[in-house]
Amino acid sequence: LTEYKWVSIYGAHNRVDHCHVAGKSHDGATVVVWLRDPPNDSPVWHRIDNNYFGHRPELGKNGGETIRIGTSSRSMQDAYVTVEHNLFEECDGEIEIISNKSGNNIFRHNTFLRSSGTLTLRHGNEASVYGNYFLGGGKSGSGGVRIIGERHKVYNNYFQDLRGTGYRSALAVVNGIPNSPLNRYFQVKDAVVAFNTFVDVEETFVIGAGKSSTQSLAPDGLQIANNLVETRNGPIIEYEDTPLNIAYASNVFFGAESGIGQVDGILIADPALVFDQVVWRPSSTSVAVGAATAVDFVTHDIDGQERDGLPDIGADEISLLPVLYRPLTSQDVGPSYLSLVLDSDQPAVPVSTPVVQAYPNPFRSAVTIDFELNTPSFVQLSIYDLLGREVALLASGARNTGNHLTTFDGSGLAPGIYFIVVEVDGLRTKHTLIRH
Repeated sequence: LTEYKWVSIYGAHNRVDHCHVAGKSHDGATVVVWLRDPPNDSPVWHRIDNNYFGHRPELGKNGGETIRIGTSSRSMQDAYVTVEHNLFEECDGEIEIISNKSGNNIFRHNTFLRSSGTLTLRHGNEASVYGNYFLGGGKSGSGGVRIIGERHKVYNNYFQDLRGTGYRSALAVVNGIPNSPLNRYFQVKDAVVAFNTFVDVEETFVIGAGKSSTQSLAPDGLQIANNLVETRNGPIIEYEDTPLNIAYASNVFFGAESGIGQVDGILIADPALVFDQVVWRPSSTSVAVGAATAVDFVTHDIDGQERDGLPDIGADEISLLPVLYRPLTSQDVGPSYLSLVLDSDQPAVPVSTPVVQAYPNPFRSAVTIDFELNTPSFVQLSIYDLLGREVALLASGARNTGNHLTTFDGSGLAPGIYFIVVEVDGLRTKHTLIRH
């Protein structure tokens, strides 16, 4: 296959933002950050933000990354690159959707949607991965974060419906190689995995992933704290190799065996999750509420809300403060001229906002939509796709105060994200609907 990159970033303090990038099918990473050669090898401080990275078919070999930061030969250099507020949808080029190959980079507030691969901390140290959504949609090979190297922090992330295993699991902590060359696997040391939420993932924690006669250095000093897991797929923790100096604190697991028996720092209990549009959150009666062990660098939750003096276990802190960050859709990122027709200049929230629920959500065939009106109103209820096209009109006309139910047969729709759009007396609200 022809090999070339689409975007190469050189120099320092550059920004790549609000772009729509999709359809790359040939060899070579889509976006590459190139580090500077010694002696002028100071950090580059680039920012990659608010972009839409769309469909990239499986390449069948290495070289299909969507973003790569650095190279093996420069991986011990600090880059200080920030990758934030990007949507990665169906980025299936290879296992490394993002390939981190340098130090002190930040990956935050991104959404990975139905992408077969992981955010891979391949080389380099001291990455921070927080506030990201990994929504697999049940897709084969969809994964979360893969950790290699030293002093990484992975916290306040949400993982749901991921079907990857091994290196593609929701959280893979990889075995290292003694005296590893720059292009192989350095031992994981002093990683922190904290305040994450995992829902219905195939494999949650795989520790010592890739163990072999040569890849023989187990993770050392791993801290697993304040994570909330609900899944039917067990065991929740798999040791491919026995970790050294591992510490567990204030984790809640439910739905499957822990895999390591009864240990301090793991509570087997129902977290009493409730569904909120796209994600599951702990209810006010959850055992997760106020039960976390404080971690000094975790001061806010995945929504950007401040954690209080008795923080909650998992990515979400129950709070009345404004929500600053949510899972991204294509209408949130990319060029403004590609914004969905659903966006308008009208108020984002009508004065009399209808209460709308959809169940099951995600759905496979039929979904029931329930909306409640506070006053008699003229209502139009529609389903739209991500391109802003109306795919179904479910109701149009005057409706009385109270609850209204309608059933939508979506079996003919392609799997993906759709929107329930409820227009009440000319004002619209949007609600995410996921077809599996």
